[in-house]
Formats: sequence, structure tokens, C-alpha cells
Amino acid sequence: MFEIKPIESKERQKAICAQCGVPYRDVCFAYSAIEEDRLLGICQFKIKDDIGYMYELKCPEGIDDEEVLFIMGRAALNFIDLCGAHVLSLFLCPPNMFFVIFMLNMKLFYKTDSRHFSFSAFLP
Repeated sequence: MFEIKPIESKERQKAICAQCGVPYRDVCFAYSAIEEDRLLGICQFKIKDDIGYMYELKCPEGIDDEEVLFIMGRAALNFIDLCGAHVLSLFLCPPNMFFVIFMLNMKLFYKTDSRHFSFSAFLP
């Protein structure tokens, strides 16, 4: 069973970004997915004003696990929501961006206190 946990040090975040082949963003929060000391993915996101921004949601090369991406995306959305941001802007590269939009439309476009997440998507 894998675990999704916040990455608590910027040095660790930078190292995990390198393993997953994504740019390190020092202004972002980050979650990692780990199973028995094996890295399964990273999610980098930030909150500014009342908007959440998701930049990376990716597994390392050789791992293609949509369940990991789904749960990491949901964890990030939950944190963003708990912080009071109810708009999500995506800055993800295909194919992950399309997966996240599908995920949001089909499963994660959920109600929280009678409010809906709305989102906009940006291709880099």
C-alpha cells in the first residue's frame, strides 16, 4: 500500500523532482507517493490568494500508475480547499493535464460545504 505525504524539506523536494523529471519549484508545496521506500510520484502546487495552482502531477519514468496520480491530486485538492481556495488553475504538461481534467470532471469535481471547485487549464 502506498502513502501520500507532504514533502517537508526543500532539499528532498528538489531531489524528488529530479527523480520524476519535473522542474523544481521552490515556492510550491509538494506531496510524494511512496510505497516501501519506492518513489511513485510527485505533486507540486501552490496557493495564492484564493486560487490553487497545480504544476506537476507525475510518476517517475517507468511507473505509470493512474491511481497514484488520482489520490495525490485529490490530496492536493483537499489541502487547497481546506485553505479556502476554491478555484484551481492547472499548469500541467500533456498527457498529465488531460488526465487531471478528466479526473476533475469525472470524480474530483466534488462539493465541499455546498461549493464546487472550478478550474481553468493552461497548456505551457
